[in-house]
Amino acid sequence: MKLRDVARRLTYDLVARSQRIALAKARRRADGTLWLPTRLHERGGLLYRTSQEGRGDVGLRLDQLGTVLATCGVLQYHDQHWSVTRSGRALVD
Repeated sequence: MKLRDVARRLTYDLVARSQRIALAKARRRADGTLWLPTRLHERGGLLYRTSQEGRGDVGLRLDQLGTVLATCGVLQYHDQHWSVTRSGRALVD
């Protein structure tokens, strides 16, 4: 796949995942409105944000990062160890 296509697909997957998580955490307020814990919204096929991210450090979840990189062919998990693939080494060199 071309890098542009990988980026497009990864972005689509991450946005879809964030929407599923937000919907799972959604709550109905006492006044009957719906509270969605998200800053990213979709309307008419376009994404927009409603607020800035906080100034705190971004949490890095190594397991999820490893899974994303393995999906892209950069890492592989074998015998309970992560290693860089030949394609991953080519990206770094």
